[in-house]
Amino acid sequence: MIPSDINEDNSIQVHQIRIFIDKKGRFGSTLGVVTDEARCLDDIRRLEITKHLRYSETVFINDLGSSDVSIFSQQGEISFASPLLGAAWFMQ
Repeated sequence: MIPSDINEDNSIQVHQIRIFIDKKGRFGSTLGVVTDEARCLDDIRRLEITKHLRYSETVFINDLGSSDVSIFSQQGEISFASPLLGAAWFMQ
């Protein structure tokens, strides 16, 4: 759950995807995916959400049609990370 000071109107939905797991569902890591096609979240709020979730990276989907995404680590926006594979699976 995202705190109300970040998610004032409860419109932000975070999808949790486990990536890089074995056949028994073990190991791997959790990825946060947030759909934000209206670009309602500025970079400051995206970083706050990423820090709150405490995942290595959180992917924000800017446009499902063009597969435009932004990836945030705990330090800020990054250009590429392996969790894009999980985001690609989510967008299919």
